[in-house]
Amino acid sequence: MITTLYNDAQLNNENNPIDFNAQLPVIAHGDSWFAFGSIAPWATADMLNHVSLPQDTGIVNYAAPMQTLQGMADRDLYPRFVRSMTLRGMPKWRAILLSGGGNDLFEALRASPSIALGQRLLRTPAEWTGGNGPAKYLSDAGWRLLLGRLMSAYTQFDEVRHQSTNPDAPIITHVYDYATPRNAAALSGLIGPWLCGQFKLFGIPEEDWVAVTHELLDRFNTFLLTEVSVRIANFHVADTSGILAPAKTTDKGSTAHWKNEVHPNTTGYKKLAKVFSDKVREVML
Repeated sequence: MITTLYNDAQLNNENNPIDFNAQLPVIAHGDSWFAFGSIAPWATADMLNHVSLPQDTGIVNYAAPMQTLQGMADRDLYPRFVRSMTLRGMPKWRAILLSGGGNDLFEALRASPSIALGQRLLRTPAEWTGGNGPAKYLSDAGWRLLLGRLMSAYTQFDEVRHQSTNPDAPIITHVYDYATPRNAAALSGLIGPWLCGQFKLFGIPEEDWVAVTHELLDRFNTFLLTEVSVRIANFHVADTSGILAPAKTTDKGSTAHWKNEVHPNTTGYKKLAKVFSDKVREVML
């Protein structure tokens, strides 16, 4: 079966309309994991390009790099997506695919050490709590602030769904696999790295970088699986953690499954897409 990706211009092309009588209509929004991981589309890939379903499916995709979840359902920031969800005459979307939260996490990590502890995710050495685990480097108050903002964003997304051409359409998202903090940026160093620089700034020892990243991602993944999916009806999460072979903190380029610090390469996205496709099949069919 064929899965075809479309953009907004193709959806609204009156001279050559998409034939949704011959394929299931699905809409997607998100970040670079649904768009392209290193900005340059010819240099990398994304998960949606490898989604496989048992019926011909057309996915109208609004994802783009660096988009935060907190803005995705904002009518002023992304009017074309909201219009395609809610305007009369649009397809009755069978599912809403969503990739988001990673850039919100990176944005929160970028908070300066001079910012109040409750407004940032990382602690300075003077603020490290007792114990030897990775949690000692993290601000619980800052984490709660981030989760509150993310829950508001998911709720806003849900509100747009209820105004859409199909308020019963399932929202299907994914968690993030375990990136390794390392000096591996995108676009020849123009974008990123996203993690290791902040860990250095806050004095976190390199031997603890992987554990801190796992702690952050495990908290986010648990939040999706046990909180958002409970509070928002018909919200489904594909557990795509622990699938890819991790890079080493000393790796500077592409590895077996990672293009750079936080974006998988084509091989990695194919492995993730298999798990995500299975979840979409389970929910839709």
